[in-house]
Amino acid sequence: MSSSSKSASALTPTSIGWSLIFLTTLMGLALVLTTGFSLAAAREASDSLIRSEGYSRLRNLTSEARKEGKRPLPPELLARHLGAGSGDDAEVFYVATYDPHSEGLSEAGQSHLGRERVLAALKGNPTTTVTLVEGDLAVLIRRLPASRAQRARHPGGSFPRQEQTLLAVEFTPDAAHRLESAARLTLGAGGVAALLLIATAWGMARLLEKRAALERHLAEERNLAALGEMSAVLAHEIRNPLASLKGHAQLLVESLVETSEDHDQAQRVVSEALRLERLTAELLEFVRTGQVKPKETRLESFLLSCVESAPDGQIEIALGGAPDSWVFDSARLLQAIANLLHNAGQAAPASPVILGAQQEGPDLVFSVRDQGPGVLEGQEEQIFQAFFTTRTRGTGLGLAVARRVAKLHGGTLSVENHPEGGAVFSLRVPPNLEEVA
Repeated sequence: MSSSSKSASALTPTSIGWSLIFLTTLMGLALVLTTGFSLAAAREASDSLIRSEGYSRLRNLTSEARKEGKRPLPPELLARHLGAGSGDDAEVFYVATYDPHSEGLSEAGQSHLGRERVLAALKGNPTTTVTLVEGDLAVLIRRLPASRAQRARHPGGSFPRQEQTLLAVEFTPDAAHRLESAARLTLGAGGVAALLLIATAWGMARLLEKRAALERHLAEERNLAALGEMSAVLAHEIRNPLASLKGHAQLLVESLVETSEDHDQAQRVVSEALRLERLTAELLEFVRTGQVKPKETRLESFLLSCVESAPDGQIEIALGGAPDSWVFDSARLLQAIANLLHNAGQAAPASPVILGAQQEGPDLVFSVRDQGPGVLEGQEEQIFQAFFTTRTRGTGLGLAVARRVAKLHGGTLSVENHPEGGAVFSLRVPPNLEEVA
């Protein structure tokens, strides 16, 4: 096989689906992170925008404060700056000035954020501009220019900052809120888009898996149809002549002396004819597509029948936690378990085989455990393929027939290695099979 064909075979629908999910998940995370960073940046810019909005409302007030000789400013002057401004200007609810030197306080309007809180911030004599933000409200605190009377107290020198009158304005920072709301909407849209991307990827992956399962099922049905045609040829062209050959060979064996060489050769012909007959029967059973006929069956008597139909060997029955009866096609299931017992006996002829039945959840599980070397890693599914065998004289159909019977019951057949050695085959039969009268 060339390297290109190997790489093509590695790109199964399942691997493509998982790759698609992985890539779209990364894209979704990147989208969410990007919008998250945008929201963080918008929040950082919000403080600067709040100050800008506050300064725009204080511009006229600051200009009037330069002309006004009184500190703190008169309440009637402050009251003129309450309310909504023109255009997109923020609405002002409360304005106050505080003169640290005279401890004079002047205010206008009603604080929604809390008058005591605003006054505490004013009287705290901050050294820099302060912005208080809570909900839809903001308070900007800054220093007013010194009046002539204030500068007169310090002739020939600069006016101390700690004696400058402080101004507080409470307003609604509409532009900042719009910016943050837009950023939150962007984050929400990014999150929804990321979820849609991941959900779409999951849906496509599921569709790819279903398509792959359907293709496998169709391929299996095509193989069964081809085997069915071949079995019809076998039944017509081989089975009848083989039965005649076997019968004449058996008659020849009976007519020859047991100690003669001719007797041994004739017996070998009979043995080979029997082997071919078993192969033909297994092949016909494998391609048999008839529906199962479930009936309520007592488990204890059914397991005893399985032991009687199995080849010679020591078989132990374990009925731990199994119900008294279950609904299934006893004839078809008997053949499946007999094949499992035959396979287990070949794995370890000198050791006992444990045949068990127990209820696990809603299902009934038949288990067959051998004491052999176990299943090689990587062959857990391969051994159930038709004509796959690790024995020189095996047909490779026994386990394939058993799995087909399990599927006809709506169940599964799987294998795993036991921790103490050997392999354990588990045939799971679901409940609620419709019983045939």
